[in-house]
Amino acid sequence: MEPVRIIGGGLAGSEAAFQLAVRGVPVVLHEMRPVRRTPAHKTEKLAELVCSNSFRSDDSVMNAVGLLHYEMRRLNSLVMRAADTNQVPAGGALAVDREGFSAAVTAALERNGFFGPDSWYMNHDRNIAYAAKAVNGGRLSMPVLFLHGAHDLTCDTTGSRLAEPMREYCADLTEVVVQSGHWMAQECPVAVNAALAKWLATKLGGVWADAIVISKRVQHSNVMHFISSPQKTIFDGVVRDIFTLAVLTGNGSGQ
Repeated sequence: MEPVRIIGGGLAGSEAAFQLAVRGVPVVLHEMRPVRRTPAHKTEKLAELVCSNSFRSDDSVMNAVGLLHYEMRRLNSLVMRAADTNQVPAGGALAVDREGFSAAVTAALERNGFFGPDSWYMNHDRNIAYAAKAVNGGRLSMPVLFLHGAHDLTCDTTGSRLAEPMREYCADLTEVVVQSGHWMAQECPVAVNAALAKWLATKLGGVWADAIVISKRVQHSNVMHFISSPQKTIFDGVVRDIFTLAVLTGNGSGQ
């Protein structure tokens, strides 16, 4: 596969390089610094902010820019992740520590490179060799769950034949269609978690019941003394939702 060449390692260039790389597309990112510098830039790092350190309003309900921030976060934006990690107080705006922000973007791209941190799609020869050594010819007898993205244009498994080999090799396969694109865990987290919970409760009832008991015990253990009040609220909500799903599917009740 020929690499995609991106000119400029600013905000857009860094984001584009990251998004392509995590999808297994090789990238060549051209950035003139540090060979050629400008009066505005102070470092050789990528995504350096040279004007304001503000990304403007972060209100996703009443502001179009804030809504864009929200959508970028849902799509696993490297820029937004670095901004959130290096946020500084600025009222309703999203402002960042310049050096920390740029360092975070640069570190992410240096750590993963431009071929993706999990480049399964570019290792066909090794994948085939590994599959040839698989036990039982690669056939799975244990319960397997596969979630289809109804609007997944990257890997369409609902309107193509891509899922057929999986159905042949998985003896106990459960398939669920989620109304999402490719990044379903970020686009539709409630639907994904519900599908996982229902599958665990129906296919692994005994293990699921034990997990419910453990979760309820943890709520009253000393572990809860080491987390903050907001974290405890989230934890309680997760345990409550899991328990409710288990009961609705006929598992975990009375445990």
